Amino acid sequence: MKKLLVVLLLVNFGFSQTKNIKVNLPTYIINGAEIGFEFSNQKGRTSHEFTLITMKAPSFDSKGKYNQFGIEYKMKNFMFNEQALKGFYIAAPVVNFINFKREFDLNTENIKSFGIGSVAGYQFFLLNTSDSNLTLDVNMGGNLQIPYDIKNLDQYYNGESDEIDGLFLLPKYLRFNISIGYAF
Repeated sequence: MKKLLVVLLLVNFGFSQTKNIKVNLPTYIINGAEIGFEFSNQKGRTSHEFTLITMKAPSFDSKGKYNQFGIEYKMKNFMFNEQALKGFYIAAPVVNFINFKREFDLNTENIKSFGIGSVAGYQFFLLNTSDSNLTLDVNMGGNLQIPYDIKNLDQYYNGESDEIDGLFLLPKYLRFNISIGYAF
């Protein structure tokens, strides 16, 4: 089994870099994680990225905590380059599914949502050499989260303003991302 793994690794590194594992840096600041896997064919200008999203934060009213879990898909079209994984790109569609949960005082509130949007970005190799594997991806754009399954919504209402507490975390109209990755 170990020999097979070594052979697969050698075969992978023998071709141009078509895969990239990356982490979103700003998410770690707010106690979360976004880990992505991007891949393309060797001669194409399009790549596909799948991202796992997790986040935990205290409730703004100090009565509980928020948890967020989801997946995201991006189809990146590298515009001015002959090869994917480097250069300027437009990612459309960007699609995600997010499960947002708030727990406090033995109560649990859940919102499941679907999001769609697009981003523009620039991805490059940090060391401009032929054997560089570290990548940096900077992008921004927008997307809209649409709740489709809401449980215990009445617990979200704040009696004074009739606004839904915490729901503003779901709509992401503007987004900014900095990810560092390892291409192979």
